[in-house]
Amino acid sequence: MNLLPQGAIAMKGSRHPITEVGLGHLVKMFGDNIRRGLRSGELEYRRGKEGTVYGRRTQPVELIFPRDPRNGYYCYRSIINIDIEKRVPIRVQVFNWEDRLIEDYGYENLTLNAGLTDVDFDPRNPNYKF
Repeated sequence: MNLLPQGAIAMKGSRHPITEVGLGHLVKMFGDNIRRGLRSGELEYRRGKEGTVYGRRTQPVELIFPRDPRNGYYCYRSIINIDIEKRVPIRVQVFNWEDRLIEDYGYENLTLNAGLTDVDFDPRNPNYKF
């Protein structure tokens, strides 16, 4: 089935289209919010106790922004578990302005630099036999 990523069927039950699930989008979005929060002095940052997520050693980091949706930050609070060895986020929990969990994303069995090309994402790729 060929769907528009932002279409109603593809977006059902999701807050983001599939085109925004990668680490690049996540790092940019949170990076922008973190830089802004640090510059303004509005970001509260807490390091949690090391633990294990998806069988990987992680360092949880909690980010707390001002509790006002008009301030332009993505969320009120988030917890990001960073893989200690790979140094990338592998789980992100996002809390809304009422401090309720609204997003919980994870990257299990993550392979960095997998060597994929544009052909791997092309529906006309003959290997897919569509």
